[in-house]
Amino acid sequence: MVIWVGDPNLLYTLPVYLLLFLLCTKGDLTGRLAICIIFFCLEMSVCALLDTYVMVLDKNHIYAVLVRLLRTVIFGVLWLLLRRRFAAEQVRLSRRLWQLVLGLAAIPLCALVAVVLLTFQKYHSDAVNTLAMNQGLVVLPFVLLTSIVLLFAVLILADHQRLERANQLSGSREVYYQGLRQQESQVRQLRHDLRNHLTVIQGLLGKSAPQGAIDYLEQMAGSPALQGQRRFCDNETANVVLSSKAETMERMGIEMDFAVSLP
Repeated sequence: MVIWVGDPNLLYTLPVYLLLFLLCTKGDLTGRLAICIIFFCLEMSVCALLDTYVMVLDKNHIYAVLVRLLRTVIFGVLWLLLRRRFAAEQVRLSRRLWQLVLGLAAIPLCALVAVVLLTFQKYHSDAVNTLAMNQGLVVLPFVLLTSIVLLFAVLILADHQRLERANQLSGSREVYYQGLRQQESQVRQLRHDLRNHLTVIQGLLGKSAPQGAIDYLEQMAGSPALQGQRRFCDNETANVVLSSKAETMERMGIEMDFAVSLP
């Protein structure tokens, strides 16, 4: 679309651009809308700069060819500069971050609309024309630069989110592995205790003291850990954990009062 400073073409282009962009993309609606506005401002600022200020070179009817050539060159250079930074996977940000990006994207959009659409009277007044052209030279490069910076900001935020998710996953894995190591340590302790008990029983039987072995077995059977007499709740897993903690606290002389409420 040909975009001149002071021409309403920008107004006609925006809804069509927005509709086609949303139809051709997927993901978070707020994020898609934000990226659409950023790309729209980037492309329209380049078009407005070329279409408006290259017109002075239209002496040998080369204006149309020159503008098309410059558009290709500029967009090609931008693509070459940005393609390595574009994420290979879908950019994922939280809803709040996308809302922040959308709010920031409104800044170049408002500047673009102000310098292009609100100066439509420039063709009817030399003073307004001069003011509009000067404003365009200042504001349009600002819109282009701001759009590029916002694209980089989105990529940086996406990298930060990716690292944060990786750290959370790493932390979850560490907790899981710590639990496995703790269970392995408990199993080793159980095997060690079991070997000790078997050694004691074997020694008693070897000394022809079956009554001592029986007494020892009865003592083991009377252990609260094996009897499971305490019932803190109906959940077996929680009950085992609480029984173990209660026994440990009793040995340490710590008073306790459990109140269990499970769904």
